[in-house]
Amino acid sequence: MKKEAKILRAKAVESLVLSIELFNRPSDAGRTHGVLIFLDHAFEMLFKAIILHRGGRIREPRAKQTIGFDASVRKGLSDAKLKFLADNQALTVQMINSLRDAAQHHILDISEPHLYIQAQAGLSLFRDVFKAVFGEDLHAYLPARVLPLSTMPPTDLATLFDNETKEIKKLLAPGVRRHTEAEAKLRSLAIVEKSLNGEKVQPSIGELKHLAKAVASGKKAWNEIFPGVATVTLTTNGYGPSIDLRITKTGMPVQLVKEGTPGATVVAVKRVDELGLAALLTLGFHESKWTDQEVGFALGKGTLVIPVRLGLDPYGFIGKQQGLPGKLEAPESLASGIVDSLLKHKTTADLMREALIVGFEKAKSFNTAIAISKKVEALKYISAEQLRRMEGACEKNTIVKNSWNVPERIQQVVQRFKPSVTEDTTF
Repeated sequence: MKKEAKILRAKAVESLVLSIELFNRPSDAGRTHGVLIFLDHAFEMLFKAIILHRGGRIREPRAKQTIGFDASVRKGLSDAKLKFLADNQALTVQMINSLRDAAQHHILDISEPHLYIQAQAGLSLFRDVFKAVFGEDLHAYLPARVLPLSTMPPTDLATLFDNETKEIKKLLAPGVRRHTEAEAKLRSLAIVEKSLNGEKVQPSIGELKHLAKAVASGKKAWNEIFPGVATVTLTTNGYGPSIDLRITKTGMPVQLVKEGTPGATVVAVKRVDELGLAALLTLGFHESKWTDQEVGFALGKGTLVIPVRLGLDPYGFIGKQQGLPGKLEAPESLASGIVDSLLKHKTTADLMREALIVGFEKAKSFNTAIAISKKVEALKYISAEQLRRMEGACEKNTIVKNSWNVPERIQQVVQRFKPSVTEDTTF
């Protein structure tokens, strides 16, 4: 290993240990800021060490300074020669970096459970990347007992944000007059939401007031106020010193943000308003002016429109499309046909394929597992990560494991795609 890379790696481990040490300290003085600042520094040093170790450069030609955090993440995610980060991992370090910016440059009021998620997820990710790149266990460089300790670890991200918004709503109640505290608490939630949406800038006072108003009204659930956060979840394995906590996306793909985009992060959760619009062509469909207007609006946005023949053939703007035959009294068959249409269209194929994989992982009935496995069997492309997740579901989900011929069918799919799996292997 190059000397500079070795020094950077050692500094990364030192900062990681300092971050955990601050997390576990009894005093609250500077604790939150220290945890995030040192954790962020640990990742930047680690990424630069890896870039050098794999033959890359951390200085641009004629530049006096080394590349920054974002450039390091971008290299680790998109440079084929250096690649050491997966999408989920990039999202995790990006959230930590955005929270660190607030802690370093302004005010951050982050709850204890939320801080624990960031600290434990950071440690798990650091350990994963360290071992994947250097082939060494992190425990060789620090005691196994070094981990964040919490008396109130959150069960999942949804519960955390739900509880946080409820607490904020109490602060915003009439007569309480604690709006400043409420906005301070909202800041950490808004930062995570912005980070997932690909925005690096901190939330403005106006944005915080808008969020506060939405929370206070009680008209929207937390996942409507923070839709980006609703696309990720927590996975926890092990216990004690071997606990692993990872932040993963659910159903929504991650896209690389164009380099040089002002105020943007490296990656963002890609969301769409809808996969497509299913136009149910019943006999009364054409009589309503609103139905034609909705179809026209969808087509104008470039949204896929799937005409379903329920007594009426496609006409007008969708007249050239072949209608999907269906019966309202047979919804399963109709839904299956719509899924097939979404899988075939270039604008919806990736999202629909990911939705199938998520549905397979969470299948709660034999019929669901069997139906999805048949859809998967007909796919023309599946990523290496998705193949591994399906194999994992066959082992961990008892419904999937015991569904007739499902594990065997998935193994056939894995074998069929295995020769083409070349690069999507980094975790």
